[in-house]
Amino acid sequence: MENVKQCIIIGCGLTGPVMGMLLVKYKVFEAKDIIIFERAREEQLSSSLGASMCIASTGMSVLEEIGVAEQVANAGVAISRYCYQKCDGQQLGEYDIGYFKDRYGSMMYGVERHTLRQLLLESARSLGIKVLFNKSLERVEQENDSHVTATFSDGTKYQSQILIGADGIHSNVRKSLFKQQGGEQACLDYSGYSLIYGVAERKNEMDSTFHSSIALGKYMITYPCSPTHQCWVINKSEKEEKEQWKMMHQSDVERVFKENQEFQNTYFKDTITNTKRLFKVGIYHHPQDLLSQPWSLGRVVLIGDSAHSISPHLGQGLNLGLQDTKQLTIVLKQQQQQQVGVRDCSWTIESLGKAFKLYEIKRSFPTKMIINKSNQQIKDKISCTTDDFEKECLQTIKYWSNQNIETIQNDFDRRFGYSQQQK
Repeated sequence: MENVKQCIIIGCGLTGPVMGMLLVKYKVFEAKDIIIFERAREEQLSSSLGASMCIASTGMSVLEEIGVAEQVANAGVAISRYCYQKCDGQQLGEYDIGYFKDRYGSMMYGVERHTLRQLLLESARSLGIKVLFNKSLERVEQENDSHVTATFSDGTKYQSQILIGADGIHSNVRKSLFKQQGGEQACLDYSGYSLIYGVAERKNEMDSTFHSSIALGKYMITYPCSPTHQCWVINKSEKEEKEQWKMMHQSDVERVFKENQEFQNTYFKDTITNTKRLFKVGIYHHPQDLLSQPWSLGRVVLIGDSAHSISPHLGQGLNLGLQDTKQLTIVLKQQQQQQVGVRDCSWTIESLGKAFKLYEIKRSFPTKMIINKSNQQIKDKISCTTDDFEKECLQTIKYWSNQNIETIQNDFDRRFGYSQQQK
């Protein structure tokens, strides 16, 4: 077969190209031996669809390793302060997070999603990694121990020694693994809430604050995502909404504004009214029993949302995925150094099994802990009663007013998966 590579990566969103670049940097593979497939067309990937995200210091450290952190920082905005308030404007607490740079090596950055996608794609290509678009994976087959075959909807087939699934929550790679294990991909569970994302003009270029405001049954956040734009998100309980990025029209801005009157007396009023792009998406999760399933089988391994999904809250999904790419690269490099002949294209099924098992051991527990905590926090916020809401406000005031630096820092540690080794 002509279409033979050492490593196939399915998915060229965010974690896919980072995975490829790390493998090249650590000399696990040469760039010419890696190929990335993406189901979307290239013009879709580079469009402005999607809002933005926060990249924590854990994520920035990975981007630093592949040489793109400075570009990301220049395209985004460093978040220096966290402000928490009620929807009526009552201040519940605030905290200076400028210490992130000293504690973790980098600040937290807000950045627009399409900007980050394009930057990572161009960086991967500049290394010589081949990327093919409009390639929808149909199935993955492992008929023997020597290779894995990826078949696409256009009939083309590619073989490799390793296949990495980075194709998101609806991962076709994962579906194929379940079939090979004798089961079917479980249906995704609707979370019970949807998100409305807006990207607005940034009126105050000096404000680099992450604002969070809570109301009964919903909450809203906003933060700068570029030198010229601000992102805002409203998270609220709602009947089932499709898990897709649905572009809303400018005329919807007024309706969204009226439906969220609670936030009109706060900082968020001007942000909403200056909105230029608007999206809506229903949030789905992998079922709990699916989270206990292995992340690999044979020569195939999963990273990011393909292996585990999390509510898009403070960008933990991306940060967890970036940590996956780093850990997988490390264990593959370690196994490569131990395995005689691996650099001569002889990855054995046994050597990969050891590497993938260690990767999952290192990443599974902290990832599941963060996912469960994050999902529960969001559920508590949008399903609370009036009494619960007032209690939470009082607890929040007490928490922030104490200014217990160690407690607050440890909370951020858990939220973003920092380890003692990273401090």
